[in-house]
Amino acid sequence: MNSRIFRTLLTLSALALSAQAADVPSVIRLGWVGNKFNKAFTGGIVGYAQETQAWEKEFGKDGIKIEWSFFTGTGPAINEAVANGQLDFASSGDLPSTSGRSNGLPTRVIVGAGAGGGTRYILVSVNSTIRKPADLKGKRITFQKGTYAHLGWDRYARDILHFDGEKEAKVYSLTGGDQDVALASNSVDAIYGGGLDLVDRGVARIIDSIQDQNYPTVAWNAGSTYTTQKFIDKYPDIVYRFVKVYLKIADEIERNDNKALLRRLDTKSGTSLKNVIAAEPTDYRFANLPIFDDLYRVGVERAIADEVSLKLVRKPFDVAGAWWDRSFYDKAFAELGLGAKWKEVINQRSEKLKNLQKLTKK
Repeated sequence: MNSRIFRTLLTLSALALSAQAADVPSVIRLGWVGNKFNKAFTGGIVGYAQETQAWEKEFGKDGIKIEWSFFTGTGPAINEAVANGQLDFASSGDLPSTSGRSNGLPTRVIVGAGAGGGTRYILVSVNSTIRKPADLKGKRITFQKGTYAHLGWDRYARDILHFDGEKEAKVYSLTGGDQDVALASNSVDAIYGGGLDLVDRGVARIIDSIQDQNYPTVAWNAGSTYTTQKFIDKYPDIVYRFVKVYLKIADEIERNDNKALLRRLDTKSGTSLKNVIAAEPTDYRFANLPIFDDLYRVGVERAIADEVSLKLVRKPFDVAGAWWDRSFYDKAFAELGLGAKWKEVINQRSEKLKNLQKLTKK
């Protein structure tokens, strides 16, 4: 073989290796909602993936690093990071994820959602003259605008208190830690979606608890996990592997309804075990298993319809057709045999959908 041909072959080989290397990113950037204690942890399925380094193990064999970011600015901050091209996979609540898409973010939902559950609290100062939820009319209410709590408050005011939560209350947009300071200093009258640590400290008391059982049109946060169309187009195999690991972890952690493990994960963000137990859902598997189905679709579509009517977003959009990309999920779901493993929860969700549809027709 003459030297010219040899050099040509070497060049072609180098180009092939370079193309192969370009098929994977050097780092995968994950963005999740932070917490008021500013701890770099989350709970539930993703918390377990973080603790066991499930994605690090999956992608490390290709030399890909995993970079975690937890945003104390929650959903709105995640939207900004996505818009600036700083995240590859992210998750946020119903209002930030849908408003982001409505405003032009090229996100695609790739994982289904749990059916919700757990408890959120409306807190007032321990010395407040507010005694019942109806007394909140005209008062200073705080939550962070652009988050699931924003939609939750507007729904609560509309459906339960029967007034306009934006016009007939004084709304102050603060993040979690600042909400606590504001209530403790009497700068606001109430927190929507507050934590029980304030109650433990003798600073606040509960005037209402938001649960799916008592307020089904208010409580469910139909959040989403997503990537961008650009990332899908460039790295489809990475997206598939990410989703498959997500579902494997979900099956592993939820298979035996391991409350002890899930509770421990939830305390890593700074919440006490006592308060984790107080606010937890009665059925973790039902609340957490990420399932793409009509219940999830209806939850997201209801969120969008409410956001439009409450003037939180300007226009609706197609959910199942244009926003969701189920291809990766459906393939992994079938390969892992989750239809049979999660049959009980799937049936529970069907019943919840029927009940929700009856309720909303009234």
